[in-house]
Amino acid sequence: MNQSRVLKPTSLNEAISILKKFGDESRVIAGGQSLVPLISLGLADPNFLVSLENCRDLIEVTADENFIEIGAMVTVSQILKSDLIRDSLPVLHCAAKNVATPHVRNFGTLVGNVCHADPSSDVIPSLLCCDARVHLVSTEQSRVINLDDYIEAPFMISIKEGELVTAVSVPRTESNELFSYKKVARRAGDLGIATCAVILKVDKKLLTDVKISLGGYVQRATRLRNIEKKLINLSVDDFHLRINETKIIDEVNQILLPAGGLSGDYLSETFDRLVRSTLESALNGN
Repeated sequence: MNQSRVLKPTSLNEAISILKKFGDESRVIAGGQSLVPLISLGLADPNFLVSLENCRDLIEVTADENFIEIGAMVTVSQILKSDLIRDSLPVLHCAAKNVATPHVRNFGTLVGNVCHADPSSDVIPSLLCCDARVHLVSTEQSRVINLDDYIEAPFMISIKEGELVTAVSVPRTESNELFSYKKVARRAGDLGIATCAVILKVDKKLLTDVKISLGGYVQRATRLRNIEKKLINLSVDDFHLRINETKIIDEVNQILLPAGGLSGDYLSETFDRLVRSTLESALNGN
């Protein structure tokens, strides 16, 4: 990587002006944990790298009554150290613990992880469960879109030339919400073969909302909305019976992407058990 290609704006406005000037010749780099390996392997070769390391306005975690906003330069380690995120977005905090190694967590950013759109990302399923939104800015406009719409396919995102992702915002978890995050991987620190995030909202022993997200060896990280619909408005007592009757494996088979020498049958069974286990864990408050 030629250092002469690295441009270091000191503000958001300067960064988006550079992106407008160089267009598709440029790539944004934050922590570099996804982009640098791609460049090293020859899978990306931008003429200009726009480093955000000096854009101090992108390194904050801010909050209002309804949302928590995580800036583009906030690292995964900062997520783990944040009392605000631990208390208000516990499923994201839990998922962040599973991200790779301390080195990657120290340098890799949450927004960079989202922009890379790897289906095996630890944080994306938890963000999908939280109904996260992505904030994009260019010299012409700013817009906010749902994370579910932003991620189009593995490693493919909905972004226009000249746009920069400035933040991800997430609604605060409500006091009556239960959560769980689980992961199946070959070794600790590896990308997930199968990951699952669950948020349940319980009111007077009634499941008033159910959110289930999967990641790993799938076509893209996604919500299991058909399964969610079957579980909403069940009593807690009826939940166990219904989940045993629900054919989760049929839903999972539609999104599997066998890889790494693992068969479709193995992945189907793995995801089926994982979803059931994560739902039970959430309901039990574990």
